[in-house]
Amino acid sequence: DMLALHDVSEEANHSKDIKSALFSYIIYNISRLEELDKALMPLNRKVLPPTLLDIIDYLSKNFREDITLNSLSKKFFVSKAWVIYNFKRYLGVTPIDYLLTLRLNRAKTELLTTEKSILEISSGCGFSSPNYFSLIFKQKEGLSPTSFRKNKKEGN
Repeated sequence: DMLALHDVSEEANHSKDIKSALFSYIIYNISRLEELDKALMPLNRKVLPPTLLDIIDYLSKNFREDITLNSLSKKFFVSKAWVIYNFKRYLGVTPIDYLLTLRLNRAKTELLTTEKSILEISSGCGFSSPNYFSLIFKQKEGLSPTSFRKNKKEGN
């Protein structure tokens, strides 16, 4: 009986040791998460100015329209310099590059999910001409829109 009591007691001690080790491991991982959070703080703690959020929202809804830096600054009552500065500061791109990315992403979706012509896609995504669309697409994607469509649909 004494031996059995000793085994139970020893098992309880092991259980405490395991719980203690697990608790230490959890605390260690929480502290690592806090360090990671601090490292990422400049990224995830940036609060975008409300006007910039409004401009981003406007661009995402109206990317098909003829939008210029001039028209944005007039519409949102800010200078062109303010628009450029804040896009660069918070998003790391110019407003025109941001707009082009919106247009190209939409164009890629349409190339892969529709049978629309390059002309239809380019005008439907806000590009001034199919030639300009093809030029920008090739610069950014490394392929012509037609090659992109063909390669992606073939699984390359």
